[in-house]
Amino acid sequence: MCAAISERTLKDLGWPKLLGALAGRALTTLGAERALALPFLSERGAALRSFGLIEEVRQLLREELPLPLGAVEDVGPLLLRASKGAILSATEVLACGRLIRSASDVQKFLKSVSFQAPGLTGYSEGLPALAPLASRIQRTIEPNGLIRDDASYELQLYREQVRSLHRKMKRKIESYLMDTQIEDVLQDDFYSVRGERYVLPVRSSDRSRIPGIIHNASNSGQTVFVEPQALVPLGNDLTIAQSCVDEEEEKVLAEFSADIGVKAPELEAALQTLAELDLIQASARLSDDLDAHVPTLVNLGRGQGDAERSMDLKSLRHPLLVLQGEEVVPNAVGLGPGERALVISGPNAGGKTVTMTAVGLAGLMVRSGLPIPAAQGSSFPWLAGITSAVGDAQDMEQHLSTFSAHLAYLGGALSEACDGWLVMVDEIAADTDPVEGAALAQAVVEALVAQGALVVLTTHLEAVKALGITDPRFVNARVGLDPKTGHPTYRLEANVAGVSNALDVAERMGLPASVIAGARENLSGSGALTLALQTLESQARENALVNEGLERERKKLRDARSELEQLQSELVQQKAEVALQVRRELSEELLEVQKQARAVAAELREGATLQEAEARQREMVQARKQLESEVEDLDNALERERSDELMPVPKELKVGMTVVLAKLKKEACIVSIEGSRVQVAMGSLKMMVKPGEIMALKSPEAVKAVIKPSKKPREAIVDGTVNEPDLRCDVRGLRGEEALGELEQFLDRSYQKGMGTVMVHHGHGTGALKRAIREHLEISPYVSGFRPGKSHEGGDGVTVIKVDC
Repeated sequence: MCAAISERTLKDLGWPKLLGALAGRALTTLGAERALALPFLSERGAALRSFGLIEEVRQLLREELPLPLGAVEDVGPLLLRASKGAILSATEVLACGRLIRSASDVQKFLKSVSFQAPGLTGYSEGLPALAPLASRIQRTIEPNGLIRDDASYELQLYREQVRSLHRKMKRKIESYLMDTQIEDVLQDDFYSVRGERYVLPVRSSDRSRIPGIIHNASNSGQTVFVEPQALVPLGNDLTIAQSCVDEEEEKVLAEFSADIGVKAPELEAALQTLAELDLIQASARLSDDLDAHVPTLVNLGRGQGDAERSMDLKSLRHPLLVLQGEEVVPNAVGLGPGERALVISGPNAGGKTVTMTAVGLAGLMVRSGLPIPAAQGSSFPWLAGITSAVGDAQDMEQHLSTFSAHLAYLGGALSEACDGWLVMVDEIAADTDPVEGAALAQAVVEALVAQGALVVLTTHLEAVKALGITDPRFVNARVGLDPKTGHPTYRLEANVAGVSNALDVAERMGLPASVIAGARENLSGSGALTLALQTLESQARENALVNEGLERERKKLRDARSELEQLQSELVQQKAEVALQVRRELSEELLEVQKQARAVAAELREGATLQEAEARQREMVQARKQLESEVEDLDNALERERSDELMPVPKELKVGMTVVLAKLKKEACIVSIEGSRVQVAMGSLKMMVKPGEIMALKSPEAVKAVIKPSKKPREAIVDGTVNEPDLRCDVRGLRGEEALGELEQFLDRSYQKGMGTVMVHHGHGTGALKRAIREHLEISPYVSGFRPGKSHEGGDGVTVIKVDC
């Protein structure tokens, strides 16, 4: 259970202001009322459920899916009257209709987002499905509260009769205004309406000249308002017709009121459900504005060996300052395992109280199920109670001085604070003799910690600061000072006590230099801890300046290193570009040799001798092999240049060694070594390579970095059908190596002839030949894609190949 939190604590921490900000983000009156009266939850599970619901709505808001609450009013009293048989007015029925419409819309919305927000879906059960009634109300009553003519046949008839009578009466009375015989009798040249009767302004002295009924007179008595006798029957008819209209309107409203009265319990429940949903959405909007996050809730143990941290708030910001649009310095506030009290010290106006109250507000928010303005990964204790003393505690009504009221608070905290309580004290025992105050403060905080409470306090007292050094349950923290200016940074520094710097503050406030100098001289007899802290503070400033200089030098070194790395990168790039240019040139020479070979073949076909043909062929083959070898060596060199993961090939290659082929980026196993050639196997496919085409790796992890999986299987990109015999290769009945050799020659011919799509027949058999052929196609330089044959092509017994022409 959560102990009652005093009004003083709530006021000290600014809780009413935070609730006001929450209420300002509600869309309905009831939602705002709930926000202002936000309760503290008694169970951790309830807080976790609240966190979950708020986060679901925050996600919906990010997707621009706010709850369609509409303009829901507090119609509870109207529902109660309707349930007792009262007839509601048109505007009251319309207000109930808006509630019904919103309930229907929200129910439909919650069901549509049940996947994104499963926790909110349960609220749809408390919303009635009365959309037809809402539609009927909105069709019958205009937004201004006027009942439409077509609400009933009788109403339309009576209203038309009223309008007709009005037209007749206007024409009749306007005829009096145009009658020259009575022109001198009228006080003005217009008519008016008195009590639904059309009247003329007649001079009192001439009222007998126009027979009729006098309905009123002017204040001066000089004018009387006369309903001419000729209009009296029409006026009577109008009164009767208007009475019929009123009765018919009342029938319409009575019917709606009865329908609403029957559904009043459901609508009352819907009203409360919508108010709750409005509060959740307002909480989500507030959390977004605070950039708040859900903390991990931890238990508060009492022993020094506790495994969990008591508190770990990352980048905590004061919520009220954030909402005011001020620039807030985020702070890390934490207590480790076994630590129970945070002692915050430092200069005046340095942010000590702001940090402490931010912790207190975080505790109140957690107990209310609201995310806190701290970074992701924060943790906070599940508190049983919170109490605080911030600011001047003087109580004039009870004739208590500031210090007496402060003591009264400390006494109350000692009597009620126990396991799971958070106690916050601003400037503990400050308004009395420093020596006695320090002794009292030390005894009070030690007693609070011994009772199991968590304590956060601010102080200038040496004895209290010393607890953070001598007692492992206490932790010192100070608000920092800028080493150059001496001004507060508002940033909390952990595990170090701060000095008050009262003299520096006084100097900045303009006190005479002679006074400041005298004060510094008097300070020489001050306590040892203060002098030590001042010395440390001075050393910290000097160290900060030294570190700043070192950081500048480090930056220069980093910049120089970055520039050197840039130059190295440019050199590597230039080297690669030169190598690629050489490769292009070699490739062009190779193409020229191939062109010459085709020319020689043409000459030979025209009549050269066999000896000449063989000689020319040997020359062409030798030139082509030479160029191909140079291109291959260059490619291997480029591959080694590009990869940081490669190592030199071992001097001695062994059978069974796992290697990677540099050109294909495929892992293979050495099967045999035959002189200057190495036979490797990739699955069922075997091939001969040179040692220069092999690269070794540093580690198995490097294989993953070098061997990149193909982006897309080649099988997915082949279209078209093969019909011509020249485009087919039949390897059925051949052994694996024979079949692959025949296939490679076929692919070479197809490539030379520019054939786009070809087919290989391998049959089904055991599947070994088919598998070997398709593994070979995966790495063949002639192939850009392949697929199994379709049913009309031979099915899986053939493979259709796209030649990379």
